[in-house]
Amino acid sequence: MKKLKTAILWHQHQPYYKYKNEFILPWVRFHGVKDYYDLPALLCKYPNVRQTFNLVPALMMQIENYINNSVFDKIQRLTLIPASELNNEDKHEILNNFFVLNYDNLLSPFQRYRELFLKGSNKEEAINSFTEHDWLDLQVLYNLAWIGSISKTDPFVDRLIKKGQNYTEVEKVLLLDIHRKILSKIVPIMSNLKQLSQIDISCSPMYHPILPLLIDSESTLESMPSAILPNPIYKYYEDAKDQVELGINYYEKIFNNRPKGMWPSEGSISNKTLDLLASSGIKWTATDEDVLFNSLSNLNIDYKDTYKYFPYKYKTKNGNITLFFRDHQLSDKIGFTYSTWNPFDAACNFRENLFDIRSKIINNHGEDALDSAVVSIILDGENCWEFYPNNGYDFLNEFFKMLSTTEEIETVLFSEQLNLKTTNYIPELNNICAGSWINSNFSIWIGDKDDLAAWNMLSKLRAKIEELKPQLNSDILKIIMGEIYIAEGSDWFWWYGPEHNAEHKQTFDEIFRWRIAEIYKMLNIDIPQDVLKPIGIDLSKDIVEPQEMISPKISGDINDKENWSKAGVYSCNMGMSTMHQIGELVSLIRFGYDKNAYYFRLELVNKLQKDDLIEIKINELTIRYYNYTLNVISKNNINIQFAAKDTVDFSITREELDDDIELSLSTKTKSNEIRYKTIKLFN
Repeated sequence: MKKLKTAILWHQHQPYYKYKNEFILPWVRFHGVKDYYDLPALLCKYPNVRQTFNLVPALMMQIENYINNSVFDKIQRLTLIPASELNNEDKHEILNNFFVLNYDNLLSPFQRYRELFLKGSNKEEAINSFTEHDWLDLQVLYNLAWIGSISKTDPFVDRLIKKGQNYTEVEKVLLLDIHRKILSKIVPIMSNLKQLSQIDISCSPMYHPILPLLIDSESTLESMPSAILPNPIYKYYEDAKDQVELGINYYEKIFNNRPKGMWPSEGSISNKTLDLLASSGIKWTATDEDVLFNSLSNLNIDYKDTYKYFPYKYKTKNGNITLFFRDHQLSDKIGFTYSTWNPFDAACNFRENLFDIRSKIINNHGEDALDSAVVSIILDGENCWEFYPNNGYDFLNEFFKMLSTTEEIETVLFSEQLNLKTTNYIPELNNICAGSWINSNFSIWIGDKDDLAAWNMLSKLRAKIEELKPQLNSDILKIIMGEIYIAEGSDWFWWYGPEHNAEHKQTFDEIFRWRIAEIYKMLNIDIPQDVLKPIGIDLSKDIVEPQEMISPKISGDINDKENWSKAGVYSCNMGMSTMHQIGELVSLIRFGYDKNAYYFRLELVNKLQKDDLIEIKINELTIRYYNYTLNVISKNNINIQFAAKDTVDFSITREELDDDIELSLSTKTKSNEIRYKTIKLFN
């Protein structure tokens, strides 16, 4: 019996949080003690389960800083202040930051933490009502809650959990030392598993930039023909090359060999990107299946769903590189779906999906094709686990057990699947349509006016550096370019625009512009005024209310932006601000009103296809748009103006709706069904 080869990659990444002399956000440390050690540690129980870990060098650099105590984060600083010495500013900061975590799975298991959460819900009252022990317990519990399931079995950690409250200053300091010890075990356990050939480790470019946009931002147009581009165009192949080489060199310093594979930041590839990777000695890389679909469609090749299960030999002028394409539905099941399932049922469902894939490959290509096929599962290896009970430990146990005991399945490493004979099963791929693993384009990082404002800021600075290069001291230039490489990271652009919102969204803008300003200082050039002003409106709240009355035309025309510019905004990705799942149809909802009507605009991720469904419920009214047909369900006859084209626009007269509006949205595509949270508008 031939087995189905399954390659699983966990992508471990955090932005570069260093701001002035500290890490302004704690997520490297928190995910380090919760996820980066626990996942490989659990694999030790399942020696037959083989997997790949992708490590972003900038993440590992920050972990190294934590281990040697050279940089602390703001939460550490606030934690280490003795509770008796906290001033009002410290207390405000603690109340604003020490409840930022998943309530159900991280906070709620601690009874004392729940008490403090309720007591601290009114921050102004809490400043005066919290006792010294309240502050001390909160300092401990926030750091304790982030420790992973395996690390919680440490005797000292277990003791703190059982104690539950009335912690001491000594226990608090020892807990932070436990954090440092857990972080120090990450590289050794990965190195050991790598030596045992149970895992492989790949890397990303140094500071996680979108390589195609560095090489030539005009690559955006391949999947977004009408996109507006930075001015001047960002086109610095040498920066992309340095980011790749710096990443490889840092990896080599840690693991004493060069990586065979590279997960390009956000799965972003282009023809020139593949040339670059091949020239740097990278043997394999990966992206999403929709990039394969777009690329084959551009070559006028009829796409078969099973094509994505075969590695592709891609020829570049610098040598060959093997491409893998992730199955996004299976990857997203782990990232988004299984968190609410019984762990055993989830593992069984995953196995049944693999059985279905195995059957499809045999039916389409014959059983011998299994020798050449690889199902690629690639996903975020950190952010999803806080949405699972017990940090995903119960699911992962069942998942790994299933993988190790199912005869029809074997787990493999990407680096060992580079010489498979696939030419009989797939067409030749000699041109790539530039894109990423999110919607197979670059819209997240360069598709919004706020993204463009950031790119323009960076591009003008980068052009000025190029102009002044001959005059700059080589040591100063090296420092300046190091700062530029950080500013080129994908994460700053991820948070611009309305697609993503979180508690600390504005912090990313602050760090980005601060770094740009610091580079201008090093160049002895006056800082441009736009660098000193925040980019975009404050979208750190769930919902941004309308700025003034609007009266837009119901056109469905995305180019009609001016009439919607003062509308309220709700981002549909609020629930998972650091992750995206396949099948997303609506990115945000704009809403507004005038004296006569309420107005709504749904901005789309991609153009609507025949079988796509959008269902909007507003109070007791239901609007369904399916197969390009509108259906309105209501107790009364309601007159709705409606248009669906680039966007979905509609208006309802004010006399037909109460002022207290509750809106819920659900969508369904061939890939997924998504139900968004209910929101209240016009409060």
